[in-house]
Amino acid sequence: MTATTMQAPAPIEATAAPEPKYKLSAHDRCDRKACGARAYAQVGIHTFNKAGEPIVGELLYCAHHYSQHEPALAARSSIASVVDEREALVESELARKGANPNGNGFS
Repeated sequence: MTATTMQAPAPIEATAAPEPKYKLSAHDRCDRKACGARAYAQVGIHTFNKAGEPIVGELLYCAHHYSQHEPALAARSSIASVVDEREALVESELARKGANPNGNGFS
């Protein structure tokens, strides 16, 4: 009998999943009272209470409410970060209409 040698299988290369284009999803909803629309902006807040303890949180806004409150939010020093994905709304509307983002009517 002849001895056969088994070769180890070739290693599988690990590939990282591509980063999603947008951070917010359809599960994220506007925090404004009684709105509940899909959130397109996330505002990270970092401030301190009267006792000097840190307060960290986030607010989610739909496109309408973020546009409405954006000037006031921009003036606040407690805003740590802003994720503004309102362009996703424009892209989805263009895709729904079958339009080209270049606006030339060709797909």
